[in-house]
Amino acid sequence: MSAIRTVKVDRTQLPELRPTRPFPFPAIEKSTLPNGMRIWTVHHTQMPLVAFTLLVRRGASSDPHGKEGLAAVTADMLDEGSGDRSAIEMHEALSRLGAQFDTDIGSDATVAIVTVLSRFSHPALALLSDVVVGPAIREHDFARVRQLRLHRLTQLRDMPGTVADRAFLKLLYGAHPYGHSPIGSEAALASMDVEDVRAFHLRAIRPSVATLIAVGDCEHEHAPLALNASDGRLVRGAGRWTWTRPTEAAQQRDQCRIGMRGGVMVLRGDRAAKKQSSDYRVRPCLISTTTTEPLPARVL
Repeated sequence: MSAIRTVKVDRTQLPELRPTRPFPFPAIEKSTLPNGMRIWTVHHTQMPLVAFTLLVRRGASSDPHGKEGLAAVTADMLDEGSGDRSAIEMHEALSRLGAQFDTDIGSDATVAIVTVLSRFSHPALALLSDVVVGPAIREHDFARVRQLRLHRLTQLRDMPGTVADRAFLKLLYGAHPYGHSPIGSEAALASMDVEDVRAFHLRAIRPSVATLIAVGDCEHEHAPLALNASDGRLVRGAGRWTWTRPTEAAQQRDQCRIGMRGGVMVLRGDRAAKKQSSDYRVRPCLISTTTTEPLPARVL
């Protein structure tokens, strides 16, 4: 039996600082296709997986006036079927590949993500292309998705944090497109119809405002080949989109106090520093040391 080793620790002294271990980040290779779509890849071969993220630079801030939540509904409709496939058939096709699919939306972008074994990257990209470029957007699917969102808004009425966030954005940004949450409002959702979703999708999904990001077991020079092999829908066509830069908010507040049954939610904040400012990178670090919850970059 080996002897037990005893180590004495002087807890009155701070531990000795050791040199920081280097952490080399993998390189990001970038290129642009003739139609304007950008391709970014990060080669990482420890696992035979690849994650494809298609980012479209149009989000909730692009909602038309009176149709707040339209971009989010459009993103929610992407995997509700494509062509002759129903939503169930689409997800069955993803399941046969062992792929994981998800969508998300923020104020400035909409993303569709599919993660799959690298040997299934071509059929996975074909499905991603079907989902993003050619969703069916059927009337009955839209009615169901809208009703689910209306129910969710009813639930959110009793969540102090969500109520405070929505009021805070309104006070901070006023009538600016940043002044509403992606889910929109009950009145705006009730006023939408399926043609609004189809029209928004037609305007928003353009290769010139899209970036395909591939991370994992995928060579950069093979990414355009994989896109063409999938069916080419993501690499065909072109489009122009005029980006409207945020303007100054109509009014500004430094505190938002929301009272509800059971407590009070208090938020403090300001608009983010401009990218040209020396505070742009400092403020998030400063705030992260004093808060326990992450804040959006546009609010820090």
